[in-house]
Amino acid sequence: MVGPMVETILSGLEALLERGRMDLALRLLLRPGVLPSIQANASRLSPSSRQALANACLEQGARSTAVALLAAGGPDDASAMNALAQVVTTQRCWDEALIVLPALAAAAPMNEQINGLLVFALLETGNYAAAAVERDAYTARRLAEMEASLPSLSATDAFSAAWHALMTGDGPLVRRWMAEHCIAATDAFDLAVDTARGLSSPGEPRPAAPAGPRRQLVLAMTVRDELDLIEANLAWHFAHGIDAAIVTDNGSRDGTRERLAALAERLPLVVIDEPVQDMDQSKWSTRMVWLAREAFGAEWVLLADADEFFHPTTGDYRTAIASATQGWFADATILYIHCYLMLLDAEAGLAGAPPFHAATHCLRHPLARWNHAYVSAGYNLLSVMTQIQKIWVRADSLPIVLPGNHLAITHQPKLAPLVEVEGLHFSYRDFGRWHRKVTRFVEGFAQNSAPIDRPSVDYWRTNAPLWQQRADAEAIYRRLQFGTAFHQWLKDQGRIIQRLDIAHLVERGLTHSTPPFSPAEQQRCAEVLGTLDPRLPRCLR
Repeated sequence: MVGPMVETILSGLEALLERGRMDLALRLLLRPGVLPSIQANASRLSPSSRQALANACLEQGARSTAVALLAAGGPDDASAMNALAQVVTTQRCWDEALIVLPALAAAAPMNEQINGLLVFALLETGNYAAAAVERDAYTARRLAEMEASLPSLSATDAFSAAWHALMTGDGPLVRRWMAEHCIAATDAFDLAVDTARGLSSPGEPRPAAPAGPRRQLVLAMTVRDELDLIEANLAWHFAHGIDAAIVTDNGSRDGTRERLAALAERLPLVVIDEPVQDMDQSKWSTRMVWLAREAFGAEWVLLADADEFFHPTTGDYRTAIASATQGWFADATILYIHCYLMLLDAEAGLAGAPPFHAATHCLRHPLARWNHAYVSAGYNLLSVMTQIQKIWVRADSLPIVLPGNHLAITHQPKLAPLVEVEGLHFSYRDFGRWHRKVTRFVEGFAQNSAPIDRPSVDYWRTNAPLWQQRADAEAIYRRLQFGTAFHQWLKDQGRIIQRLDIAHLVERGLTHSTPPFSPAEQQRCAEVLGTLDPRLPRCLR
């Protein structure tokens, strides 16, 4: 068919759809010889017509036609791309998607959703090496874009290599380039700027250290229903050098709170009860940091979740911090730690509740992460991507900890990579625990109104319907844990390694000799805690 005939058919389709005659429009579309021409010219149909025809084609089993119609809108049509992602993932039109996605990705090389969908289509069709190549190429483009926005980028080739190492989680990080180049990108996270925007109160006193003995390294974490690993977590971190711990219990019901009370009898441990289920982690973490400084004279606060174990690769936490804060980094306010996901065998996690340290598959060389690599509900690359870094903060820098403990606002910010510590993240564990956890997150964030938490709220609400259905949740869980053919490919490529050292240490037991708080320290803690909430920045209230 040539021009005039195609124009006549397109006009006829639009007219039939306007009159609500989908039956006739679909009959016209599927006539012999018509479909190829319409697919080649589908961009000339209105978006609503393409969407309506695509839905009708799906009902008739014409999946390739539906995918082609949605793709015809092009990468700039966000509605069409969302619909395409939804159709491809829910209908599992992976082969059909691979017909249209390469052209879309070429037309929009920086589009995260399109790249994520293309990577997923390659993974779901067994093209694992191609998926890794595609993601690496996308990462290189994103890194180049980011590097171009930073000052003095062209200093050395080593800078580019080191920046790539930071973003992908591969290899050791170079300190000097991060200080010289990344500090410009973090100037916005300054207390003075925050105060000018009305997010914090001017003149807030810097947390002052108490007189007398000090607990310089303090662990701070928020927990709920973590009975299976809370004691091991605390024992682990005390054995590697912390002087005290502050734990906010968010309404545990499985015995975690009672176990914490027992541990506080023999450990320097403060437990704060926060039963309100609104996932206000930013406020709780910031409060714990300020408490650590004012009550115990902490110099650094190690921010963690109950399922995260910080492992010093040499020495202990003190030697690692001393090494990271030399020279130009002596006044660093934030230390970055790379984290690695520890995966459990999926079938074991679905069948029962193995101990957390049964997760021995360490994702050492993941695909690069950009945001959540969100494609559509239930489809993201979380289980095979770089884990977002975690941070430790200098306690006297007036830190405001952002959601997830991934970043903080500090006075005169300076970032430093903590290369001699790695974070091991036992995130998913058994299915029952994971499902309860994500359901609780959805419910909690639904009640959260803090402006600083809005991105997290939006993410969890988006995924809520799928996670709350058990059958869908099981399918997601299988993709998250070790057991897919892609995970096996990653293992064959050396990107997933078997790591048994943590399990062996936990099974043997960890010893430490850190004395509990003195009565004076306990009294000081109670006094400081009673004054903190009114002094926290307004963006946390």
